[in-house]
Amino acid sequence: MAPRHEHPFLNSVLLGFSLAAFIAFAALRHSRHRPARQVRNPTLPEPGPEGWFSPDALEGFPMKRLQPFLTGPNAPGLNQLFTAWILATHGHSTSSICHQLGLPPDVVHTLIEAAHHPERHQAK
Repeated sequence: MAPRHEHPFLNSVLLGFSLAAFIAFAALRHSRHRPARQVRNPTLPEPGPEGWFSPDALEGFPMKRLQPFLTGPNAPGLNQLFTAWILATHGHSTSSICHQLGLPPDVVHTLIEAAHHPERHQAK
């Protein structure tokens, strides 16, 4: 519909807009899909004399209930789960832990439930 002599200019403008839209989409997608194992500076309590993962700090950790989540290509690491446990026992929410550690909500919910109701999840 445009005059023939304006076609190269209009093609350049359309190509520029397309490229800008693609870069914006890629940047947005990249910022929302971080690797699952990346830890984003969680707020942790001060470690005890034996460190964050001391036997006392990990008391009640629901290892048996977490076994199904420890297999597969995107399985969380034990240090990641231990960190989530420490956060759960110090009152952090599911969404906070999921956001900070990149863990799936069902894993974090299992940890928080065990932290709030240790008598239900003790090993027998």
